[in-house]
Amino acid sequence: MLAHGDIEAVNLRTGEQHRRVSGNGGSFLESLGIPGLRPLNAEERESLAEYEREMREVAIPAILEEIKLRARLAAEARKSMHYRNGREAKNGDKIVQIGGYGSGAAQVVALGVLYDAKPQGGNACNGGIASVQPSLTAACLCDCLHVDDLAAILAEKGLDKRPEGK
Repeated sequence: MLAHGDIEAVNLRTGEQHRRVSGNGGSFLESLGIPGLRPLNAEERESLAEYEREMREVAIPAILEEIKLRARLAAEARKSMHYRNGREAKNGDKIVQIGGYGSGAAQVVALGVLYDAKPQGGNACNGGIASVQPSLTAACLCDCLHVDDLAAILAEKGLDKRPEGK
């Protein structure tokens, strides 16, 4: 025969109550549940089980895949370098550096070959420009643009200002 005692323990985190049950040479704590909380009926248990299955089979794997995708894209972005117009940058590229930083007309500051460029993470990548301009160059004007015209072309394409945050 078992003897049931008064409430002996309360879980302070959940409010669950326990009482001591003694008999047959031993004793144990029996859960009385949480006051004011009724047990779920069969329909509610099935609905909850369906929700848990959906979370386990669909939602959680989708969330994990999204997290993995974002982490991979962030890692790739840290590894790659890009010019102002979005084109991928590589050491050895022939480049034109544009000055002014959006504070006035775009200016060609340097012309040369990109070297020692490294992705810095975030928005900035830096390297050097090896000049390829000889000290004296003949100018065939049909192959030239005035620097103001180049600035206008850059402005027309929206490339005359630095991207926000860079």
